[in-house]
Amino acid sequence: METMKRAGLTLGMVLSLTWAYAQPQSITRMAFGEDNTLFIADSRTATIFAYEVGSARNPSKKELFNVFALDELIAGHFDLDARDIVVRELKAHPQTNEAYLAFDEKTSEGYVSHLAVVNQTGEIRTFDLKNTPYTSKTISDAPELDRVYFEHLEHRMLTFTDLDFYKGKLYVSGVSNAEFSSALRVMDYPFTEEAASLTSVEIYHAAHDQNENRAPIVSMELMEISGKDYVVAVYVCTPVVLIPIEDLKDGEHITGLTIAETGFGNAPNELFWVDKVSMMDMKMPEGIIITNHQRAARFIAYTDLVKGAGEPQLEKTGYTTGGVPFTELPVSGHLQTDNTEAGLLSITRHAITNHLELLTYPSPMYLRLDEIYFSEFDMPTYNKPVLENMRKKMAIDPLGRGYITGADNQ
Repeated sequence: METMKRAGLTLGMVLSLTWAYAQPQSITRMAFGEDNTLFIADSRTATIFAYEVGSARNPSKKELFNVFALDELIAGHFDLDARDIVVRELKAHPQTNEAYLAFDEKTSEGYVSHLAVVNQTGEIRTFDLKNTPYTSKTISDAPELDRVYFEHLEHRMLTFTDLDFYKGKLYVSGVSNAEFSSALRVMDYPFTEEAASLTSVEIYHAAHDQNENRAPIVSMELMEISGKDYVVAVYVCTPVVLIPIEDLKDGEHITGLTIAETGFGNAPNELFWVDKVSMMDMKMPEGIIITNHQRAARFIAYTDLVKGAGEPQLEKTGYTTGGVPFTELPVSGHLQTDNTEAGLLSITRHAITNHLELLTYPSPMYLRLDEIYFSEFDMPTYNKPVLENMRKKMAIDPLGRGYITGADNQ
């Protein structure tokens, strides 16, 4: 049911839309829509919130993020212990490139959700979840199963696993209270009183060699492939699946087309679209990137998505990969990721300092020299001017840490 409490007009919305004030009990996933709208999926209350972010400006906008002690920055701003920070979600504002970072604070009574906004110079502010105007929509078919996986993941928190705003509608993956619980919900935005449509989704999992209809989509991107609208989705362990949007009908049970198996024993993080880009002699065509927790990131070219959409269902792969080809990228084990114009925006934890870091991995190489220890490029007598700008982009800290220090720095 849509929450409406105080009449008013928000940017890009119709006159009949109203304002209210709220605070989600959890921030499971986020996505930006049109007119500076920030969607927040709250699995705890089974509610989608649509916040009006306000004017999009960032006076301190720079190209790259190099925030090397993010946990201390957050702890100081919110007056909490850095050890109590649990990162939940990361999204870059499409105009300002500011990082919207959702985290939970561990307390004696449970978790408290916060939303911080960090810019490229390390300035931080609080996004006011309580007093920012919003509209919301609550679903009625959220899972009620009292079950906890591996002592920390409640089944209820799978209600929403991803969301994407596409051509005037909000698409939300997750689970329902049905036996075949993997669900794709579609709702109009601005929100209406009409219930969200729900389609039950089944896939063939080539690594598991079985049809699956309970485990949800982990991440998805909506796009046109050869003139037809698709949900491009990735699941745990790690199949890539195409689901025609025209097949999403309320109450229907459908089967997606598995086009790739990108590696067993892995939990994906994000799937997003990237435009073609080049740096020096390296060129990357347009396509999708899938970042992962246990495996290197995968890039699949758009031309291969087109090819996969026209081929039969992928067959059993077992412990190997299969289907449309992919390229491995030097990105793995990141806590949260998102795409920006400059490259991959990521939250990582440094192996030596143990600090959370908010960093940009410039495209199309998606690497940082300060994480590779050292190479030929770093030695004192090596000199190739064309690489100097790239080295600075990948390793200079605007907060003060130099690329190379010491009396013999050349």
